[in-house]
This record gives sequence, structure tokens and C-alpha cells, in this order.
Amino acid sequence: MTIETSREQGKLTVTLTGRLDTITSPQLEAELDRIDAQVKEIVFDFAQLVYLSSSGLRVIVTVHKKLLGSGKITIRNATKPVMDVFDITGFSSVLMFE
Repeated sequence: MTIETSREQGKLTVTLTGRLDTITSPQLEAELDRIDAQVKEIVFDFAQLVYLSSSGLRVIVTVHKKLLGSGKITIRNATKPVMDVFDITGFSSVLMFE
């Protein structure tokens, strides 16, 4: 998996390519642990994400909980297989999608 980030004022865009699974989720978690209090919005661009496991989902939900009340998370360009994971787990009704 590759992670690309870009920052614009209080918005962080995280673009993931490949698979977010048990092996790669610690990499994303470490990247997101570096977020400072200035970040009020995180946009995950999943256009090139081909697989999302429960470990990857846990990282996203943890960041969502961390930002509750002070910011927001948006999932952008989720592929059908990735969106299916959000739908099956019920998180498609909790998170914001574009």
C-alpha cells in the first residue's frame, strides 16, 4: 500500500493505493498518529484502494472517533469492493461519503 498526503489549511487528504489490511494498517495508523490539532477535516481518497479489511476499517473508525465533535472524516471515491465493506459493517450510515 502507498500513502500520499496533502494538507490545505485544516484539511488533510489521504490517498491510499493498494490494500489496507492487517499488514498495512499499522502504516496508516502511524501516519495518522502524526496529525496535530490543526487538522479539522480528513478526506480519505480510496479511488485506488482495492481491498479493505477489518483491520483497516478499525483504523478509520478510530480516527473518526478521535475527531468526533472537533472535526470530520469524508471517504471519497470508494470502489465497490471497499464500499461493500462499509455497507456490510453498517459504517456506511455513520461516515460521510462522496
